[in-house]
Amino acid sequence: MKKKIFIVEKNQIIFLVLMFLFLPFLIIESIQLPQLEKEEIETTQKTEKKITTPLEKEEIEITQKTEKKITTPHTDNIAVEEKVIEKGIASWYGPGFHGRLTANGEVFNMYEMTAAHKELPFNTMVRVLFPKNGKEVLVRINDRGPFISGRIIDLSKRAAKLLGLKEYGIGQVEIKILKH
Repeated sequence: MKKKIFIVEKNQIIFLVLMFLFLPFLIIESIQLPQLEKEEIETTQKTEKKITTPLEKEEIEITQKTEKKITTPHTDNIAVEEKVIEKGIASWYGPGFHGRLTANGEVFNMYEMTAAHKELPFNTMVRVLFPKNGKEVLVRINDRGPFISGRIIDLSKRAAKLLGLKEYGIGQVEIKILKH
């Protein structure tokens, strides 16, 4: 049986190695990722904590720096004019839906200031007033619902907590849409 011998020149080997190294980068650069529909501002919050520790009769000062990225909805275009569009019952949702996709395609985070509404366009900013205690919150519509008769809005867990509605479960609210 004859053995087949492949003769490969040095420059061919170099070409093949380079091709396998750079091919993934060329493919990635040619793919265009879709732009996010919502604009966001990303800020970095820096905190410094000084810790003083005694060590062999000397004090050494250690500076501990932490950075926390905070993402908030872009609010430059939020206008001053508001119009009451609905009065009715609000409820809240969270644990059973956390991490699942919302109707607009983003992942639901019950710790964000968001809400579900049956008809308002996605990314509409809405002020929700809870007359029982006078508190109000600003939320962004990112989901559809509520699907229980008589309710007009489903708030995220955080929004309901800040509004003072979480412990009641449901409550009478006023919804004001922010005009741009």
